[in-house]
Amino acid sequence: ASSCVATTHILQGMALSRLGKDQEADAELKIGKQMVSEKFQKKLEWGDNRSGVLPGWLMARIFLREADGQAKPPAQTTR
Repeated sequence: ASSCVATTHILQGMALSRLGKDQEADAELKIGKQMVSEKFQKKLEWGDNRSGVLPGWLMARIFLREADGQAKPPAQTTR
């Protein structure tokens, strides 16, 4: 599968989460996370248009990190 497909799942999961559709969001994020995890467990290569090039996979990983941060409540500041 390509990096574009993984990124689509991640971004869709983030959007669904913002809409309060948590079960659907979790399902999309799980798919995207699995795709990214499988890619980074293998030897990293530049890739091609079919499998996605390395910068696309790196962006998918960054989006996934952002999605994980979105799921956590903001840190409380004390004054």
